Amino acid sequence: MDRSKVNFDIYPAQDLNEGHSNDEHYYTMGKRSGATSAGAFLYFECVSPRLKGSRETPMRIYGSFTHRKATAQNTPEHWAENMKIVHAASLAVAKELQCENDGGLPEEPVLKPRT
Repeated sequence: MDRSKVNFDIYPAQDLNEGHSNDEHYYTMGKRSGATSAGAFLYFECVSPRLKGSRETPMRIYGSFTHRKATAQNTPEHWAENMKIVHAASLAVAKELQCENDGGLPEEPVLKPRT
């Protein structure tokens, strides 16, 4: 059985400065975002009345989508599909948390590669 997973976590600020991988294809969405043949990730920040202290220190949220590599296709179209999934899940979390400006995430995914 093929298993896919969407996961959310809180990330430390230094995660945004991690090195780059040749397997990852980066996009301009959020604080950092990228995709591989096996999934995608998206970092964003949230200021919300539901998160105490977030006005002073925004909550840093990391969303990821993964699936088995056996089913993965290493094409730009597949990377974009993976990004669409992690974007939709991240936007839903931002809306549920009532993040200002939806955590900086657009209503529709922006699939512009980062250069």
